[in-house]
Amino acid sequence: MLRPFLNAEVMMERAAQVFNAIGAQTVAEGLLVPSDRRIMGTATFHQERLVVNRVSVILMSVAFAIIRCLCAVLIFVRSWDVVPRRPASAVDTISICLTSVPFKESLRDSAHLSFSLWESKSKPTS
Repeated sequence: MLRPFLNAEVMMERAAQVFNAIGAQTVAEGLLVPSDRRIMGTATFHQERLVVNRVSVILMSVAFAIIRCLCAVLIFVRSWDVVPRRPASAVDTISICLTSVPFKESLRDSAHLSFSLWESKSKPTS
């Protein structure tokens, strides 16, 4: 006789129906009926805002200018003839060799059409 009520799924369905009905009645009685009561209280809102004023903009601009100057100094004042580590790949080796002026000079005439021949062919003969 109580066997159908011991099934968990059936009990969950019935409980959901009962609580939905009770919730609907509670909302209808308490929230949808207009009321003339006055409620006094305070509401507090917390929000994160970005405050931009003249001092913060000037500080960020100065910091950006200093970083930009440091980058320019690092580009122009770097050590030229120093290998920082043992090159592990062909790209590392090429990037190290491309900064060497003697290496560039040694490769100058090694192309299929060397630079000196190209210069002589491109100049007008007089």
